[in-house]
Amino acid sequence: MFGHEFLPSPEWALGSKYYAIWLGIFIAACASWGAWKLSKTPPDTRLYKFADFYLSRPGYLSREVRKKIGLGLIPIAGFLTGYALITDLVPLSITVALGAKTEHFYTVDRTGVEAGCRSAVYLRDMPFANDRICGLPDWFRISLKPGNVLAVKGVGTGLGIFVDVVRVVGDGAAQSGN
Repeated sequence: MFGHEFLPSPEWALGSKYYAIWLGIFIAACASWGAWKLSKTPPDTRLYKFADFYLSRPGYLSREVRKKIGLGLIPIAGFLTGYALITDLVPLSITVALGAKTEHFYTVDRTGVEAGCRSAVYLRDMPFANDRICGLPDWFRISLKPGNVLAVKGVGTGLGIFVDVVRVVGDGAAQSGN
């Protein structure tokens, strides 16, 4: 089960989108507030010395530039963490615990080839980073067109699925095991 790619179900992706965005905003705000409070700690505290140790490491950037970059990246990391908790971790955890053989249907948005994902098939209306299936054979990927419906079989629940077999619905000739 763990050797396969995980996809949240289209229903989960659609229904959890706004919760994921709001949790991402909340965690980004909390992380930003915490970083701002950390930057205002008095110099004689252990927390200040801990942060100063990492900001004062040798390198090309000054301490102040590193501080500004860190304060700029913390909200982005906070947002992505909150977003991923809802869109990825919740369905993945439930699927690992309760998964059984199932099938989900996805719509092809486009196909492509990129460095991080060999033979990518992008899926319509899916969350960022879970919007594609990687590693499908080239002959299968080339046969797909935007709007094709894919049946994905594997171990899953109503919240998501570990990809095992992908086939085109209505075009029984094209089939691929992942």
